[in-house]
Amino acid sequence: MVEGGDLKIRADANISIKGGERVEIKNVTGLRNLERALEFEHRRQEKLSKARMGVKRETRSFDEEKGVTVASREKEEEQDYGYIFEPDLPVFDLKELAGLMEFPPTASEKAVELEKKFKIPINEVKSLLLSSKPIGELFEDMAARIDPSRLIRWLNSTVKAEHYKHLEVELKKVAPEIERVIAAEAAGKVSDGVVKSAIKRIFETGGAGELVELDESESDLEEIVSRILYEEPALKKEIESRSKAINFLVGRIIKETKGRYDARRIAEVIRSKIDSK
Repeated sequence: MVEGGDLKIRADANISIKGGERVEIKNVTGLRNLERALEFEHRRQEKLSKARMGVKRETRSFDEEKGVTVASREKEEEQDYGYIFEPDLPVFDLKELAGLMEFPPTASEKAVELEKKFKIPINEVKSLLLSSKPIGELFEDMAARIDPSRLIRWLNSTVKAEHYKHLEVELKKVAPEIERVIAAEAAGKVSDGVVKSAIKRIFETGGAGELVELDESESDLEEIVSRILYEEPALKKEIESRSKAINFLVGRIIKETKGRYDARRIAEVIRSKIDSK
């Protein structure tokens, strides 16, 4: 079967110990769960045999959470299994073949690898990899060229949100534009607000367009902050009594200046002006 664009296996398996009845395990999802189900069932049948209780011919299901098989129904006759009995079917030892098979690392294994390579908190990497394989691939590719800590911040928030809104957009096609925008922010050339708007445009139109770069001169910013605090003393008092109120003023200035200044820098200037008065 296919789920979420990834191929997943669902299988039935038959198992019996030497001299015992055959048991069928139905609808097991994934190779790892199939292995777990067969290992548990083998142990269960061995224990029953040693206790001389006998193994019933039956159909069982696999409880993934508990790691056990559960009886579904007993089977009375060979034809109940829906296949033709083959007395000359040889016995195959798949251990050597299984040892030669290679599987891609799980999300948890990959997270450990990326944590060591890029020095990023493993919970952030896991969150990224478990939510979207394509975005995880973007991170691994771009982290060689962009500060990994800033990159994962944007991929885990704005990029992920827009990706879920626009699943029809192929990430590989818009990846260069996403990288251009995030690289500009990491280099201190554009503000957070500009990045958010640009990423939204990328998923809506395919391109970010021209980016409004940060104004290197802060004299205008200081004048704007001073003017607002002078004209609105109530706002100044509110920020002094409730620190989170500063966010309102930061957002207002970003909007007024059309994203010419970074949010963190605006907050620093506001605090500096308030502390100096």
